[in-house]
Amino acid sequence: MGDRALELGGGKQRAVLAALLLCPGELVSVERLVDDVWGDRPPASAGHSLEAYVSRLRRLLAPVGVALERRGTGYRIELGEATLDARDFELLIEQAAAARYAARAGGLVAEALRLWRGPPLADVKLHLSGESERRRLEELRLRALEIRFDAELELGRHRELVGELRGVVDENPYRERVVAQLMIALYRSGRQAEALELYERTRKLLTADLGVGPGTELQQLSGEIVRHERKLAVPVAPLRALPVSKIRRAVVLAAAAAAIAAVAIAIVAVISGGHPGPGNATAATSARVALIVPRAPTAGREDTFVTPFVEGLRRAAHEYDIETETFVLDEMDANPRPVERVARSLRAGGFDLVLSAGPGPRPTLLLKASRLPHARFVYLDTALRGSPLEGRRNLTGLAFADDDSGFLAGYLSGLVGARLSVVAGLPVPSVTDLVQSFVRGARMARPAVKVRVDYAHTFTNQAICERIANGQIDQGSNVVFAAAGTCGLGALAAAGIRGAWGVGADADRSYAGSHVLASTVKRYDRAVELAVRWYLQGTLPQGDVVLGLDDEAVGITGINPAVTAGIRRQVAHVEASLRAAEAAR
Repeated sequence: MGDRALELGGGKQRAVLAALLLCPGELVSVERLVDDVWGDRPPASAGHSLEAYVSRLRRLLAPVGVALERRGTGYRIELGEATLDARDFELLIEQAAAARYAARAGGLVAEALRLWRGPPLADVKLHLSGESERRRLEELRLRALEIRFDAELELGRHRELVGELRGVVDENPYRERVVAQLMIALYRSGRQAEALELYERTRKLLTADLGVGPGTELQQLSGEIVRHERKLAVPVAPLRALPVSKIRRAVVLAAAAAAIAAVAIAIVAVISGGHPGPGNATAATSARVALIVPRAPTAGREDTFVTPFVEGLRRAAHEYDIETETFVLDEMDANPRPVERVARSLRAGGFDLVLSAGPGPRPTLLLKASRLPHARFVYLDTALRGSPLEGRRNLTGLAFADDDSGFLAGYLSGLVGARLSVVAGLPVPSVTDLVQSFVRGARMARPAVKVRVDYAHTFTNQAICERIANGQIDQGSNVVFAAAGTCGLGALAAAGIRGAWGVGADADRSYAGSHVLASTVKRYDRAVELAVRWYLQGTLPQGDVVLGLDDEAVGITGINPAVTAGIRRQVAHVEASLRAAEAAR
């Protein structure tokens, strides 16, 4: 139960528990329990022994919230807050069978098979209906493998499948579906002769052992292979497989961790009550994606934070035909009611993927993510390491390699000017990392460069950033890096009026004037699209992922036309070096 391992007693007592767990919430008669545990020749004391086993199990399970009740002529086990791997496994396979995308189906099956820890009921011996259930679960596992193999073949992964399929065929030589899948994998791998040899070997085996020939599907497949029919060619996958970024642990934002801890208790109470359990969930035929944002998006170029998340989700919905819903949860609102409303919506909405935009109280909605065991949760622009959420298997943190963006902007600025300055927003890790990388890049371009850094302690008040930038220009700065959100527009305006270069942050700020040298970009929209794509492809990793240059998620953009070709070549050379280093990590 959870992180606790319970001592369940001897073989017969474990068998009683297993027989009840095969029918959770249902009344199991004493007669059936005796038959399942002792077989067709139970001892005369079986009834009394059963009572004793049930009594011990009741005392053992009650502290963890599992009730074992006597009702009339039988017993019933109520799991309460507990979950049963077998039921979760069945639900995931139902969803996989109904999935519209091969990648989605493969991902669901992979998640289901992670629950499979060996033969079912391996450590208990059951008779009659218990043995029938064991065989049913084994059959379901094979069905799961068939669904996954179909998905992998549709995605063009035939070469990788050949070895695994051979093993399954060797263990199940009469199962014509996996024989057909192995034949297709061999044919698409350029091994037509081996595919036909497998068919002939299977035909002889079926005839010799069972007295029947191969089924229609297998016979037709052998003919199609001989004729090289087009339908056997590698299909064009609906999703282009993209390489997942190098997964590397990122340091979580200190502010995010503090916010998570501050409201954890309230969210735990909200999420843990009354959600539909896996037993009454409905198999989805299309992915449902929720996005949680800290405020409503606003029109115009100034909104470089919320609007890109929403735009990324809109594009993903159009490209992949998914159902989406956006929830606004004000990061500054201490009222618990909006949190409760969003929590209820997440529980009731049947979402497959939940995206949370940026650090703040929103991630705490997911502290009880295990209460929605079949959904995946992604934090955008934050990381999990060091937070209460670290280590949960259905969570992903997508952070950005801001150091690469800042370094390139600093390098370009160092090539252009000898005295640089930075107007930064709040001194939080995401900003300080960006600033430090800017300084490193500038010093690589011009070792003797002077860089002054001042913090506005706001992301919104443009007047403060304008005043700081004017002071820096008074001290001789000829390039101003405005790394302060909307506040930074004030710094860019001051640079334009005073004849200095301006460098924007987070989005292309070239519209601010012809004095804008370039801008760092952090593609929130790209992060949303990648999260959805990887989820549908079944490649969404667990833990922390850093999105970098190769993901087209960070970089610099809008380099001013006045920048010479020679300087552009130098910047391109440094960017190529950063990409190579990123790929090597």
